Amino acid sequence: MRHLPFEAVFNFRDLGGYATADGGTIRWQHIYRADALHRFTSDEAEQIRSLNLRTVIDLRQSREIEERGRFPVEDHPVVWEHASMIVTMWDAYDRPETDEATYDFLAERYADMLVEGADSLRRIFALLSLPESYPVVFHCAAGKDRTGTLAALLLDLAGVDDEVIAEDYSLSAAPMVPLQQWIRENVHGGREDMVNGPKAFLAAPPEAMRRFLARLRDTHGGARGYLRALGFDDATMDAILANVVEPA
Repeated sequence: MRHLPFEAVFNFRDLGGYATADGGTIRWQHIYRADALHRFTSDEAEQIRSLNLRTVIDLRQSREIEERGRFPVEDHPVVWEHASMIVTMWDAYDRPETDEATYDFLAERYADMLVEGADSLRRIFALLSLPESYPVVFHCAAGKDRTGTLAALLLDLAGVDDEVIAEDYSLSAAPMVPLQQWIRENVHGGREDMVNGPKAFLAAPPEAMRRFLARLRDTHGGARGYLRALGFDDATMDAILANVVEPA
């Protein structure tokens, strides 16, 4: 099952099953992507425990964690890693007004994360090289942008086809509807950027991911080239792949 249903966590997905360049597949029940995990309810404790999570990687900014909380490590002991992916908030940019502008806006923001989140990405991929880190989940607030960028890097490293990466990214569009509704009903004052912000902030068009992957390839030669620029050698990257890919 790719989408794991929870009461107030709307975009929790298994990254398993995607075909890799060498004929393998991404391992099921090994690496997950999600939206904000502080919303887990007490009634879901057994469901969470059944995942046997060892590592939770929180991609949000410190202020988001302070305001909203974090994964319930007190009830579910894990290695909890804070690895913020952005410095500049999106409301600092001009709002895109057309579909074409939206595709470029999102692709550019994801490319920004490769710079602003470089130190965090270095720590994240170091964790992913360790077998004892798994099963692992990484998440942000909506599970779409920061989470989607990290998922794209990992899948590209494994040689998953661009169209498959773009399709996985687009699966975040549907959960935005119940997420917005939950925020309206449960968050005092709402989250303006999550509820009333530009449509682009909650869009997950495949074309935006295609354009980000093109930028990644043009600038770094793909995820492997980017990670090499962060200081990872081929042996470490191959260790990451051994952890996440089920051989043919």
